[in-house]
Amino acid sequence: MPVTIKIEVNQKTKAGKAFLEMINAVYKNQPGIKVFNTDDSECSEKDTAFIEKISQKTNKKLTKRLLEERNISL
Repeated sequence: MPVTIKIEVNQKTKAGKAFLEMINAVYKNQPGIKVFNTDDSECSEKDTAFIEKISQKTNKKLTKRLLEERNISL
């Protein structure tokens, strides 16, 4: 099952340009990996809401696990 990862990169910054060049250099023409450009207008509100919901759940779980691993309580 393919997994899609969306990364927002500011192409106007030096770091953004470098990141995009690195991705193209490393992953271009690799079997099983497809790099494509999108803009925010292609992502529906439903998709955006779902992505945000999943991100929040993942961040909470990760934070909880890291705090437990390091014996930190808030």
